[in-house]
Amino acid sequence: MSSTITETGFNIELYDDKIARIRSTYQDYFGAELDVSDESIVGMIIAVQAAGLQDLDQLIQSLFSQLDPDQAQGVFLDFVASFTNTERLSAAPTRAVVSCRGLNGTQILTGTQEKRVAQSSGQVQFILQDDLIIDFTDAVEAFFSVVTVQDSTAYTITVDTTNYTYTSDSTATESEILIGLRDAVNGGSQNITAELSGAELYVYSDDFTNTFSFAVSTINVKIERCGCRVETLAAANGPTTAPAGSIDTIVTPVTGWVSVRNLVNGTTGRLREDDDTLRVRRRDNPQASRSGTDKGIQQAIFDYVDGVINALVTSNREDTTDSDGVPPHRVHAIVEGGLDQDIVDTIFPALPSGIKTYGNTSGTTTDSEGVTQTVYFSRPVDLYVWIKITIDVNTDYPGTGDTLVKEGLVTLGASLADIGAEVRYQDLFPAVMSVAGVDEITSFTVATKTDTSTPDPGDYAEENIEVTAAQRAAFAIARIEVTTV
Repeated sequence: MSSTITETGFNIELYDDKIARIRSTYQDYFGAELDVSDESIVGMIIAVQAAGLQDLDQLIQSLFSQLDPDQAQGVFLDFVASFTNTERLSAAPTRAVVSCRGLNGTQILTGTQEKRVAQSSGQVQFILQDDLIIDFTDAVEAFFSVVTVQDSTAYTITVDTTNYTYTSDSTATESEILIGLRDAVNGGSQNITAELSGAELYVYSDDFTNTFSFAVSTINVKIERCGCRVETLAAANGPTTAPAGSIDTIVTPVTGWVSVRNLVNGTTGRLREDDDTLRVRRRDNPQASRSGTDKGIQQAIFDYVDGVINALVTSNREDTTDSDGVPPHRVHAIVEGGLDQDIVDTIFPALPSGIKTYGNTSGTTTDSEGVTQTVYFSRPVDLYVWIKITIDVNTDYPGTGDTLVKEGLVTLGASLADIGAEVRYQDLFPAVMSVAGVDEITSFTVATKTDTSTPDPGDYAEENIEVTAAQRAAFAIARIEVTTV
């Protein structure tokens, strides 16, 4: 019997059985006396025919196996995964918002030439995605300096419409004036922070997102430069980490553009999803559809919204507000990357009937009846992490050891942080122990806040970094204190 497809699968005919079957067929046509032995001409023709049929059967068997998710590969696995509305995740670059620091009015235009910045560590390059004009009235940070030092004189800087004034004493110094202005800013109610940076006063937006208008109201101080936000994408796809402060080099110089720095952690990219990972995700999502279920809505966001790096969809199906503050009977989508309108247009048709949405961002879309509907979703919110660590060290500990510990903690922390993902503080230990000369970690405490104001000493504890569904742990060198003994 030739190869067959039955309810048990594809049953391939053995090669020797093919030879016997074809010999019998030849003798049925040409008579039993026909010589079909291996050495005969007819026998050789039969062998060639059987080999061709065997190759064809093996090809069919291989194609048949591609319907099995555990055996399918490449485009065949994509096809099988589509049965449960699971699509392979495409490659994506790391995204990072940087602050381009420079002189007022400096134009950083991308039209004629890509404008690139880079990490000094590793030289991974990032491409600016938009034109940028550095504008002191729309900036996230500014650097002020003292022009003249005068006794008993008022020095005033302005942020938006709020003036911050310090009057020097009878023995004025530059340092005294800068400290006075710093304290005036930090004593105010705006969401900004001031600190000294060498011979300058550095004033920045607490969340590095909201912009302010920076100015001076007295001629004895001036703005040296300010920083304005712009989004960048890594030049290559893949999981490049971009911890806060790591993008610090201008690759394509422009007159008036002085420096660059990413003030918050970037959003790590990814390589194209491999077969093994896709199999697991398809298996974990066997019943997903693009409407009604959390996983279905989440998959629709990945599939239909360009630029999405990560997404998490949860729902509160109870009659009371849940522990994350989500009201009853709401779907909560947290999305990194992608345009707001694309996200809204994708979420609404995938919602179960009668279920509302929740989030910190909203937009409108039109339903099938032409009625405007408001859809809420969330952008991830940083939960700022402070670390105090005490370590025993030996003579191998380098002079730059504290910096290496801080950089290692920021890099490892960024790789562990994800939307809604708790970070176990013990998982950060390898970043410390990998530095030469570290013998032991004697104390490791953390504190977290939703803003960048300094925690109280009692806020620190040896505990994991817990986040809500819409939060992500954010690490920074400036928020790490290292003590060596």
